[in-house]
Amino acid sequence: MDSCTERCSSGQRGDDQPSREKYSSRNPISRYLVRNFFSKLGEILDVTEGKLLDVGAGAGDAYMFLPAEVKRRGVVAVEPNAAYFERMSEIAPELEQVEGSIYELPFDDKSFDTVMCSEVLEHLTEPDKGMRELVRVCRRWLVVSVPREPLWRVLNIVRGAYLSSFGNTPDHLQHWTKRGFVGWVSEYAVVKKVRCPLPWTIVLAETRQEQ
Repeated sequence: MDSCTERCSSGQRGDDQPSREKYSSRNPISRYLVRNFFSKLGEILDVTEGKLLDVGAGAGDAYMFLPAEVKRRGVVAVEPNAAYFERMSEIAPELEQVEGSIYELPFDDKSFDTVMCSEVLEHLTEPDKGMRELVRVCRRWLVVSVPREPLWRVLNIVRGAYLSSFGNTPDHLQHWTKRGFVGWVSEYAVVKKVRCPLPWTIVLAETRQEQ
């Protein structure tokens, strides 16, 4: 992956090639892990409601895995790199696309019943600033996921990846254990459900009404 000093400072990940490889790998183990991740994410999203804001949508690959019912409710994809939008339009022409950074989301307070931010927070130089924006635009349900550490790095080492950085994916700037991530999210919202598909942590939280 690319160095992400500039990208992560604006809430943007590296180029979308690694994302494509992650979601469309031919490796049967990788494919199983991705399917299991999206199965658990779907279980979480089943209890949410309203139009979904997907923050950090990349090239839209993850959108294809969302449950049909969630897609019918409507999805708005926010991505800081407008270069991704052409491919996003090819794979999901019905998807509403908005250019914007997680640090300055171009929406009014409490604009969406459900806000999702998947595989983004670990890339941020200022995760607290990003989380505050997610909560600001969220009316009720917040769905967030990150790699589960140190398991993520251990699995990278097992497959011979990123050995010089002890298994750390180059543009991962933040590292959370399951307990650490749940505790961090609970500072901003009330945690309702936690799912741990190998090797991720997914949290469903409900925003506090006074926020």
